[in-house]
Amino acid sequence: MDVGIPVVSSQQVNEIVATMNATTADGKPFTRLPTSCASAASSASVETQEAGTGSGTSSFVPTGCSLLGYAPSLSAVQVIRNAHDSGAELIASLSQPNAATQSATKTLELAWPPSLSPFASLAGACLNGTPCKIGTAKATSPLAPPSYLSNGTVTLGGTTAAPTLTVAFPAPLPLSIVGAIDLAASKVTFANAPDLSLTALTVDITGPSGGGRALSTTCAAGNLVAKLTPRSGGAAVTSTRPIVYRGCPKPKPPPPAALKISIRSKRSAVVDGRAKARLACSGGVAGSACRGRLSLTLRKRIVRRVHRHRRVIHRTIVLARARYAIASGRTGTVALPLTAAGLRLLERSSDRRLRVRASATLLRGGTAAHRAFVVRLEPSPRRTAP
Repeated sequence: MDVGIPVVSSQQVNEIVATMNATTADGKPFTRLPTSCASAASSASVETQEAGTGSGTSSFVPTGCSLLGYAPSLSAVQVIRNAHDSGAELIASLSQPNAATQSATKTLELAWPPSLSPFASLAGACLNGTPCKIGTAKATSPLAPPSYLSNGTVTLGGTTAAPTLTVAFPAPLPLSIVGAIDLAASKVTFANAPDLSLTALTVDITGPSGGGRALSTTCAAGNLVAKLTPRSGGAAVTSTRPIVYRGCPKPKPPPPAALKISIRSKRSAVVDGRAKARLACSGGVAGSACRGRLSLTLRKRIVRRVHRHRRVIHRTIVLARARYAIASGRTGTVALPLTAAGLRLLERSSDRRLRVRASATLLRGGTAAHRAFVVRLEPSPRRTAP
């Protein structure tokens, strides 16, 4: 890189031209251009041996920013729930493995799911007063030794109306990123971040040093969503990562479904005074069975005269009844012997068939099953004489 800066000086130095194109001991370039193609300014100050001073500025506009790649992503999101309350620790990591040759991030927007929420008690403690340190941060960059970005802090500050979250790193590489918190939208936006490429950034939000947690969680499934905008002016990148929970109570298994009996058949021939119906049992725990009674009934309308008045009554006649026992998950056929009254009604019907009501009840709870059922009288098979 050649930089020529005119110098205003009381001595005879009119211009300094510096050419910087060397590489470091490990082969990395000594200089780096910004990843934004906005106008870049350079300045220099000079002091001569004769105690003369001078200074100058110059600017240039980088080109080719649109050629830079940009592929950051959320690499991990973990929430650790406190065993004694709903408080939670959030650990989120961003990754950009090829940061050395890609654009740096200008804007980062993080949106959290309904399963995470800030504790309201922090508002009085950290807002409208002294900001609170609520976590730590660490990062790596191809432009700095690992130790330079290993001791960052996360601070909650601002006001109740405009809370902020600040991620800061101390000297020798002071770096600060301030995010605006939008509680209504459940997101925090870090705008205009420094033009420094980061291969990794991990933020660990715990809570104030005095105790307690900054966040609470319901342990429900949810995603952290990051929207990242590059400095190069290229398209934004959205990265979604599901939250991995630790320390959450194990969900209680759902209670077993209640036993249920159903009537599968809807008609039967009556042979030798017996009808048949197919039943199915479901629900319950392993090894359980449906036990109860299956019956065929007919509601008959009867007209009588009482003291010269016509009176209509209804009587329920049981045509057949039988007990059954069917294992859960299985089906079975139940034979129902007809009562004398049932056979008599069937024989007297015009077409030797009746439309009746089939009802299956369960001895221990459950809902009875009902359906319309047709029985048809068949002649008994003829026996061949010996």
